[in-house]
Amino acid sequence: MVELESQQLRDASEENSSGFSAEVVNLSQSNVSQVTAEMVRMSQTFADQVSAIEVSVHQGIISHIEAESVELSMAGSILAETSRFVQSNGGAGLVRTQVADLKGSAAGIILADRATLQDTQTGLIISREIQGESIRAVVLLARQVNSPIEAVLDIKRVLLAGLASGIGMGIVFLFGKSLSHRRRNN
Repeated sequence: MVELESQQLRDASEENSSGFSAEVVNLSQSNVSQVTAEMVRMSQTFADQVSAIEVSVHQGIISHIEAESVELSMAGSILAETSRFVQSNGGAGLVRTQVADLKGSAAGIILADRATLQDTQTGLIISREIQGESIRAVVLLARQVNSPIEAVLDIKRVLLAGLASGIGMGIVFLFGKSLSHRRRNN
């Protein structure tokens, strides 16, 4: 079910069945390719691309979101570019935001100025400030961490891993060079 409200930017009859534009768009049990609006509310809906000021999704998936504010509940996104990102019980591929607030979620990459995470798993977190609890990350790069985080690689470990890799590669190249000199001399 698709519901377009108040002063539409374009007449809905001009749109193909895969795209909608209006000030407010409510989508339920739908599959659309593109939505452009000031406010988008979705329930049990798949959308390829959503551009809005405010996006709220319950049980849905959006491939690419561009919005000032995004709130996902039991929903997911592949790419979210926003000022404020809130997610509960969902998943995200890449989140690029100023403020991230995730609860009971999983994310591939979080790029944020401030991140508040609870019961969240991530592959990579890059943030100025991180707080929360029960956070698991593969790689953590942060200026200030105000919570216990289980990280496979933090800044110190990344630097040590880089140093060890450099030394290891140097030894391999020196050994390979000495072997090639021996073969030439024989």
